[in-house]
Amino acid sequence: MTTYKEGNTVRLEATFKTAAGVLTDPGTITLETLDQANVTNTYTYAGGGVTRLSVGIFYRDIVTIPGTYKYWFSGATGVTAADGAEFSVTPALV
Repeated sequence: MTTYKEGNTVRLEATFKTAAGVLTDPGTITLETLDQANVTNTYTYAGGGVTRLSVGIFYRDIVTIPGTYKYWFSGATGVTAADGAEFSVTPALV
């Protein structure tokens, strides 16, 4: 599990590819996060907090406070895929 210091901006990123390995944009992209307070937030692409970096690559930046975070990207329509991870944040003085 990756660890960051408190106050860092963490980029949550997902890459979407076809079965042949070609980068592509799904018609729908959703990001769900579970934060240190056990609160789930949902973001979407195109006005809902997820940004397109380039074809097939999407992200959301978050500012962190101490705790454990989980996130999950999913895509549908044209390309169905999902990817996620978990990371922790330690207090800045540690």
